[in-house]
Amino acid sequence: MDFIAEMLLGYADSELSEKIEACAITDYHILRYRDDYRIFINNPQDGERIVKILTEIMIDLGLKLNPSKTLVTNQVIRASIKPDKLHWIGQKQKERNLQKQLLIIHSLATQFPNSGSIVSSLDDYYKRISRLKSVKILLLPLISIITDIAYHNPKAYAISSAILSKFINLIEGNDQKRAIMDKIKKRFAQIPHTGHLQIWLQRITITFDKLCDYEEPICQLVAGGSPQIWNMDWLSPRLSKLISPSKIVDRKKIEELSPVITNSEVEVFMSKSGNFYS
Repeated sequence: MDFIAEMLLGYADSELSEKIEACAITDYHILRYRDDYRIFINNPQDGERIVKILTEIMIDLGLKLNPSKTLVTNQVIRASIKPDKLHWIGQKQKERNLQKQLLIIHSLATQFPNSGSIVSSLDDYYKRISRLKSVKILLLPLISIITDIAYHNPKAYAISSAILSKFINLIEGNDQKRAIMDKIKKRFAQIPHTGHLQIWLQRITITFDKLCDYEEPICQLVAGGSPQIWNMDWLSPRLSKLISPSKIVDRKKIEELSPVITNSEVEVFMSKSGNFYS
């Protein structure tokens, strides 16, 4: 959460300022956005001392700087842009053919996995296909490509699911839709801790297969089961009834869901910066 991050790193900023002042370093400027620091200096030695101080502060807070992302450069403008964004800016981003454009995004995802640029490019792709009533190319290759992108990029689960829902909705026959979704589920069954994704996949299937089986407890609850969502053994029976898990599911809202995941649903999980999803 941004709020908790600011509580912690705001304190770190105060500590950093005090220690830099104690070291008599004056010719510097530091910018921080969330957990991303940019330290500007004219004297490289001052920069090394500031990074050392920041490292010590982070250790005291149980945190550490990521060595692979801690870089020194004299290219101020170029270094201020994340590598994935710089790569995407320099690439051909638009392609009339839907499959070729998706392959361009897949190439970006291969070089810069789980980056914000992947989500932004998929968001643009979703907006492009959202009004399509049909497509002139085979849907299965498109579904395969977007599934592979999501498989390697958890940050893109939400927007990838929205795109999948659009493609699945263009397929005729619920049996064929179920068969494709079963293959997608089996693909993700190979990796652990995919409860978040299962919730999105259920959002796709619930409009044509309400009883589709998922391991995620929240999905089971939506399907009408009674799994344990949280431990309430320590509560009295009376309090337990007041916070029954079944009450968090709005059946009326489920009945009103559109077959295609809307952009407004996905945007709930989009950061204020517009660059990535939670």
